[in-house]
Amino acid sequence: MRLLNTSTLEFRSFADNDRPPYAIASHRWRADESTFKDFQQKRNVLTAGHTKVLGFCQLVDRMNTRAGPSRALNDLGLRHRCDWLWIDSCCINKEDGAELSESINSMFRWYGDAAVCYAYLADVQPNQKFRASALDLARSEWFKRGWTLQELIAPRTVVFLANDWDILGHKCAYSEQVCGKVCRGYGDRLNKLLAQITGIPIDVIGMPSISHLRNISVEQKMSWTERRSTTRIEDQAYCLLGLLDVFISPIYGEGEYAWTRLMQQLEGEIGKEEPDVVST
Repeated sequence: MRLLNTSTLEFRSFADNDRPPYAIASHRWRADESTFKDFQQKRNVLTAGHTKVLGFCQLVDRMNTRAGPSRALNDLGLRHRCDWLWIDSCCINKEDGAELSESINSMFRWYGDAAVCYAYLADVQPNQKFRASALDLARSEWFKRGWTLQELIAPRTVVFLANDWDILGHKCAYSEQVCGKVCRGYGDRLNKLLAQITGIPIDVIGMPSISHLRNISVEQKMSWTERRSTTRIEDQAYCLLGLLDVFISPIYGEGEYAWTRLMQQLEGEIGKEEPDVVST
Protein backbone atom coordinates (compact mmCIF):
# COMPACT_ATOMS: atom_id res chain seq x y z
CA MET A 1 0.00 0.00 0.00
CA ARG A 2 1.45 3.34 -1.06
CA LEU A 3 0.95 6.18 1.43
CA LEU A 4 1.69 9.90 1.22
CA ASN A 5 3.52 11.56 4.10
CA THR A 6 1.43 14.58 5.03
CA SER A 7 4.46 16.70 6.01
CA THR A 8 7.12 15.81 3.43
CA LEU A 9 4.64 14.98 0.61
CA GLU A 10 6.74 11.92 -0.23
CA PHE A 11 5.38 8.49 -1.06
CA ARG A 12 6.34 5.31 0.73
CA SER A 13 5.07 1.76 0.22
CA PHE A 14 4.21 -0.45 3.19
CA ALA A 15 3.50 -4.14 3.58
CA ASP A 16 0.23 -5.06 5.29
CA ASN A 17 2.01 -6.09 8.48
CA ASP A 18 4.01 -2.89 8.99
CA ARG A 19 1.64 -0.11 7.96
CA PRO A 20 1.59 2.90 10.28
CA PRO A 21 -1.71 4.51 11.33
CA TYR A 22 -3.04 6.42 8.33
CA ALA A 23 -5.91 8.70 7.41
CA ILE A 24 -7.83 7.96 4.22
CA ALA A 25 -9.50 10.43 1.88
CA SER A 26 -12.92 10.31 0.26
CA HIS A 27 -13.97 12.80 -2.39
CA ARG A 28 -15.93 13.31 -5.60
CA TRP A 29 -13.59 12.93 -8.55
CA ARG A 30 -13.16 15.81 -11.01
CA ALA A 31 -11.42 16.08 -14.37
CA ASP A 32 -8.17 17.56 -13.06
CA GLU A 33 -7.26 15.14 -10.27
CA SER A 34 -3.57 14.92 -9.41
CA THR A 35 -2.16 11.54 -10.50
CA PHE A 36 0.69 9.49 -9.07
CA LYS A 37 3.09 10.73 -11.75
CA ASP A 38 1.91 14.31 -11.31
CA PHE A 39 2.85 14.19 -7.65
CA GLN A 40 6.02 12.19 -8.19
CA GLN A 41 7.28 14.58 -10.88
CA LYS A 42 5.90 17.73 -9.20
CA ARG A 43 3.87 18.73 -12.23
CA ASN A 44 0.38 20.26 -12.60
CA VAL A 45 0.79 21.80 -9.15
CA LEU A 46 -1.64 24.65 -9.86
CA THR A 47 -4.65 22.41 -10.52
CA ALA A 48 -7.63 22.07 -8.21
CA GLY A 49 -6.80 18.37 -7.87
CA HIS A 50 -3.33 19.09 -6.50
CA THR A 51 -4.74 21.74 -4.17
CA LYS A 52 -7.24 19.20 -2.87
CA VAL A 53 -4.52 16.68 -2.01
CA LEU A 54 -2.63 19.41 -0.14
CA GLY A 55 -5.87 20.31 1.64
CA PHE A 56 -6.22 16.74 2.91
CA CYS A 57 -2.59 16.70 4.09
CA GLN A 58 -2.96 20.02 5.90
CA LEU A 59 -6.18 18.82 7.52
CA VAL A 60 -4.53 15.65 8.83
CA ASP A 61 -1.64 17.66 10.28
CA ARG A 62 -4.05 20.16 11.81
CA MET A 63 -6.14 17.45 13.45
CA ASN A 64 -2.99 15.84 14.87
CA THR A 65 -2.23 19.11 16.64
CA ARG A 66 -5.73 20.27 17.51
CA ALA A 67 -7.26 17.05 18.75
CA GLY A 68 -4.22 15.05 19.75
CA PRO A 69 -5.38 11.89 21.52
CA SER A 70 -4.68 11.31 25.17
CA ARG A 71 -2.22 8.58 26.07
CA ALA A 72 -5.05 6.42 27.41
CA LEU A 73 -6.95 6.54 24.12
CA ASN A 74 -3.79 5.88 22.16
CA ASP A 75 -2.94 2.88 24.35
CA LEU A 76 -6.42 1.49 23.75
CA GLY A 77 -5.91 1.83 20.01
CA LEU A 78 -9.01 4.01 19.73
CA ARG A 79 -7.33 7.00 18.16
CA HIS A 80 -3.93 7.51 16.64
CA ARG A 81 -1.77 10.31 15.39
CA CYS A 82 -1.62 10.01 11.60
CA ASP A 83 1.40 11.15 9.62
CA TRP A 84 0.29 9.33 6.48
CA LEU A 85 -2.57 9.71 4.01
CA TRP A 86 -4.05 7.46 1.35
CA ILE A 87 -5.99 9.11 -1.47
CA ASP A 88 -7.04 7.18 -4.55
CA SER A 89 -6.19 9.89 -7.08
CA CYS A 90 -2.42 9.91 -6.52
CA CYS A 91 -1.57 6.92 -4.31
CA ILE A 92 -2.34 4.44 -7.11
CA ASN A 93 -0.23 4.26 -10.26
CA LYS A 94 -3.11 3.62 -12.63
CA GLU A 95 -0.74 3.00 -15.52
CA ASP A 96 0.30 -0.24 -13.78
CA GLY A 97 -2.51 -2.73 -14.45
CA ALA A 98 -1.50 -5.14 -11.69
CA GLU A 99 -1.31 -2.34 -9.12
CA LEU A 100 -4.68 -0.96 -10.21
CA SER A 101 -6.30 -4.40 -9.90
CA GLU A 102 -4.82 -5.00 -6.46
CA SER A 103 -5.88 -1.55 -5.29
CA ILE A 104 -9.48 -1.86 -6.48
CA ASN A 105 -9.84 -5.25 -4.82
CA SER A 106 -8.15 -4.06 -1.60
CA MET A 107 -9.83 -0.68 -1.30
CA PHE A 108 -12.71 -1.73 0.93
CA ARG A 109 -10.27 -3.27 3.43
CA TRP A 110 -8.02 -0.21 3.26
CA TYR A 111 -10.94 2.04 4.18
CA GLY A 112 -11.86 -0.33 6.99
CA ASP A 113 -8.32 -0.33 8.38
CA ALA A 114 -7.86 3.46 8.32
CA ALA A 115 -7.59 5.35 11.60
CA VAL A 116 -10.05 7.90 10.21
CA CYS A 117 -11.66 8.75 6.87
CA TYR A 118 -12.05 12.38 5.83
CA ALA A 119 -14.85 12.95 3.29
CA TYR A 120 -14.54 16.23 1.40
CA LEU A 121 -17.87 17.47 0.03
CA ALA A 122 -17.03 20.14 -2.53
CA ASP A 123 -20.69 21.07 -3.04
CA VAL A 124 -21.56 21.68 0.62
CA GLN A 125 -21.24 25.16 2.11
CA PRO A 126 -19.58 25.83 5.48
CA ASN A 127 -21.63 24.95 8.53
CA GLN A 128 -23.88 27.82 9.64
CA LYS A 129 -27.10 26.37 10.96
CA PHE A 130 -27.42 22.64 11.53
CA ARG A 131 -30.75 22.36 9.70
CA ALA A 132 -29.43 24.15 6.63
CA SER A 133 -26.18 22.17 6.58
CA ALA A 134 -28.11 18.91 7.03
CA LEU A 135 -30.16 19.75 3.93
CA ASP A 136 -27.00 20.59 1.96
CA LEU A 137 -25.46 17.35 3.16
CA ALA A 138 -28.43 15.32 1.90
CA ARG A 139 -28.20 16.99 -1.52
CA SER A 140 -24.47 16.40 -1.94
CA GLU A 141 -23.26 14.46 -4.97
CA TRP A 142 -21.14 12.42 -2.58
CA PHE A 143 -24.25 10.42 -1.61
CA LYS A 144 -25.08 9.69 -5.24
CA ARG A 145 -21.80 8.12 -6.35
CA GLY A 146 -21.00 4.43 -6.51
CA TRP A 147 -17.50 4.47 -5.05
CA THR A 148 -18.45 6.53 -2.01
CA LEU A 149 -20.79 3.79 -0.75
CA GLN A 150 -17.87 1.69 0.52
CA GLU A 151 -16.19 4.86 1.75
CA LEU A 152 -19.18 5.52 4.00
CA ILE A 153 -19.63 1.96 5.27
CA ALA A 154 -16.13 0.52 5.70
CA PRO A 155 -14.36 3.05 7.99
CA ARG A 156 -15.11 3.08 11.70
CA THR A 157 -14.99 6.89 11.64
CA VAL A 158 -15.84 9.24 8.77
CA VAL A 159 -15.47 13.00 9.25
CA PHE A 160 -17.45 15.12 6.78
CA LEU A 161 -15.96 18.38 5.50
CA ALA A 162 -17.51 21.38 3.77
CA ASN A 163 -15.90 22.96 0.71
CA ASP A 164 -13.75 25.22 2.92
CA TRP A 165 -12.56 22.20 4.97
CA ASP A 166 -14.80 23.15 7.88
CA ILE A 167 -15.97 20.08 9.81
CA LEU A 168 -19.68 19.32 9.36
CA GLY A 169 -19.86 16.30 11.66
CA HIS A 170 -18.96 12.63 11.69
CA LYS A 171 -20.15 9.06 11.82
CA CYS A 172 -18.51 6.51 14.08
CA ALA A 173 -18.82 2.98 15.40
CA TYR A 174 -18.39 3.86 19.07
CA SER A 175 -20.91 4.10 21.88
CA GLU A 176 -22.11 7.60 22.76
CA GLN A 177 -19.84 7.63 25.82
CA VAL A 178 -16.71 6.53 23.97
CA CYS A 179 -17.56 8.79 21.01
CA GLY A 180 -17.48 11.82 23.28
CA LYS A 181 -13.83 11.10 24.06
CA VAL A 182 -12.46 9.50 20.91
CA CYS A 183 -14.19 11.78 18.40
CA ARG A 184 -13.32 15.05 20.09
CA GLY A 185 -12.97 17.73 17.41
CA TYR A 186 -14.99 15.81 14.81
CA GLY A 187 -18.26 17.71 15.27
CA ASP A 188 -21.75 16.31 15.84
CA ARG A 189 -22.43 12.60 15.48
CA LEU A 190 -24.45 12.12 12.27
CA ASN A 191 -25.19 8.37 12.26
CA LYS A 192 -28.97 8.84 12.38
CA LEU A 193 -29.00 11.54 9.70
CA LEU A 194 -26.78 9.45 7.41
CA ALA A 195 -29.14 6.49 7.75
CA GLN A 196 -32.04 8.76 6.75
CA ILE A 197 -30.16 10.16 3.75
CA THR A 198 -28.93 6.82 2.41
CA GLY A 199 -31.57 4.31 3.49
CA ILE A 200 -28.81 2.20 5.03
CA PRO A 201 -29.70 0.82 8.49
CA ILE A 202 -28.17 2.82 11.32
CA ASP A 203 -26.53 -0.30 12.77
CA VAL A 204 -24.65 -0.70 9.47
CA ILE A 205 -23.66 2.98 9.44
CA GLY A 206 -22.15 2.49 12.91
CA MET A 207 -20.98 -1.11 12.69
CA PRO A 208 -17.75 -1.79 14.62
CA SER A 209 -16.21 -4.08 12.00
CA ILE A 210 -16.70 -4.81 8.30
CA SER A 211 -17.02 -8.49 9.24
CA HIS A 212 -20.58 -7.68 10.36
CA LEU A 213 -21.54 -7.31 6.69
CA ARG A 214 -21.42 -11.09 6.31
CA ASN A 215 -24.75 -11.27 8.13
CA ILE A 216 -26.45 -9.01 5.57
CA SER A 217 -27.94 -10.46 2.39
CA VAL A 218 -26.53 -9.65 -1.02
CA GLU A 219 -29.95 -8.40 -2.05
CA GLN A 220 -30.01 -5.84 0.76
CA LYS A 221 -26.49 -4.64 -0.01
CA MET A 222 -27.41 -4.22 -3.67
CA SER A 223 -30.42 -2.12 -2.69
CA TRP A 224 -28.08 0.52 -1.24
CA THR A 225 -26.70 1.20 -4.74
CA GLU A 226 -30.00 1.94 -6.48
CA ARG A 227 -29.63 5.74 -6.41
CA ARG A 228 -25.90 5.77 -7.06
CA SER A 229 -24.04 6.07 -10.35
CA THR A 230 -20.50 5.93 -11.70
CA THR A 231 -18.80 7.71 -14.59
CA ARG A 232 -17.47 4.47 -16.09
CA ILE A 233 -19.98 1.67 -16.71
CA GLU A 234 -17.53 -0.92 -15.44
CA ASP A 235 -17.24 0.84 -12.10
CA GLN A 236 -20.87 0.02 -11.32
CA ALA A 237 -19.55 -3.50 -10.72
CA TYR A 238 -16.02 -2.76 -9.50
CA CYS A 239 -17.15 -0.39 -6.73
CA LEU A 240 -19.10 -3.27 -5.11
CA LEU A 241 -16.30 -5.84 -4.89
CA GLY A 242 -15.37 -5.17 -1.27
CA LEU A 243 -18.94 -4.72 -0.11
CA LEU A 244 -19.90 -8.08 -1.64
CA ASP A 245 -16.62 -9.74 -0.61
CA VAL A 246 -15.69 -11.00 -4.08
CA PHE A 247 -12.63 -10.62 -6.30
CA ILE A 248 -12.54 -9.93 -10.02
CA SER A 249 -9.80 -8.31 -12.07
CA PRO A 250 -10.92 -4.98 -13.53
CA ILE A 251 -10.88 -4.74 -17.32
CA TYR A 252 -11.70 -1.21 -18.37
CA GLY A 253 -13.33 -1.26 -21.77
CA GLU A 254 -15.45 -4.36 -21.09
CA GLY A 255 -18.52 -2.21 -20.42
CA GLU A 256 -21.59 -3.96 -19.03
CA TYR A 257 -19.84 -7.35 -19.13
CA ALA A 258 -18.19 -6.31 -15.86
CA TRP A 259 -21.61 -6.70 -14.26
CA THR A 260 -22.02 -10.15 -15.80
CA ARG A 261 -18.66 -11.23 -14.39
CA LEU A 262 -19.60 -9.90 -10.97
CA MET A 263 -22.84 -11.90 -11.00
CA GLN A 264 -21.00 -15.04 -12.10
CA GLN A 265 -18.48 -14.62 -9.30
CA LEU A 266 -21.24 -14.11 -6.75
CA GLU A 267 -23.06 -17.23 -7.88
CA GLY A 268 -19.85 -19.24 -7.74
CA GLU A 269 -18.74 -18.06 -4.29
CA ILE A 270 -22.03 -17.66 -2.49
CA GLY A 271 -24.25 -20.18 -4.22
CA LYS A 272 -27.14 -19.40 -1.90
CA GLU A 273 -28.55 -16.22 -3.35
CA GLU A 274 -29.12 -15.06 -6.89
CA PRO A 275 -29.37 -11.27 -6.66
CA ASP A 276 -31.47 -9.43 -9.15
CA VAL A 277 -29.29 -7.57 -11.59
CA VAL A 278 -29.53 -3.87 -10.91
CA SER A 279 -30.36 -2.00 -14.09
CA THR A 280 -27.36 -0.25 -15.57
